[in-house]
Amino acid sequence: MLNLLIPNRAACDLSALTGTRVNVTTRAIGTCEVLSMSPNIIPNYMLEHAEFGLEMAKHVTIKQECSIEAMVANFTLEPADRLRTLLKVLLLSYDKPIVDDQWMKIPLDLTNEQYGSVVNLTRVSVSRLFSDWSAKELIRKSGRNVFVRSELFKDIYDWV
Repeated sequence: MLNLLIPNRAACDLSALTGTRVNVTTRAIGTCEVLSMSPNIIPNYMLEHAEFGLEMAKHVTIKQECSIEAMVANFTLEPADRLRTLLKVLLLSYDKPIVDDQWMKIPLDLTNEQYGSVVNLTRVSVSRLFSDWSAKELIRKSGRNVFVRSELFKDIYDWV
């Protein structure tokens, strides 16, 4: 998996905008709601409502940039940095501020296998990294709840 579509976001919007069919596999890792519509609805609505069209263009551009950054991260960063980047991006994507010297809850409760699938790591690798960070008091887990401290993100490139 090269990216994670967080709640209240859309998939296939670029296909709808361009009328181009693509071969994409989407996998739900949790409960989700799928809404389907005729491909011409979005472009027609955009033509009638310029403000919506601009917002849609921004949304699609940001999402595509995120996909490219995710691909670059998964192919260039070391495993620990990929996972640290994902955790930081999840906080920022959900508008959770990164506050020094405080525990911050990661807004998605994922399994180690699910974290690994996003950043191209095995469940065991994620568990080892979490254990190492836990020993350094950078992270703590309670079931699937993950809490991190800002120190975990020190010296990490800001993709967001």
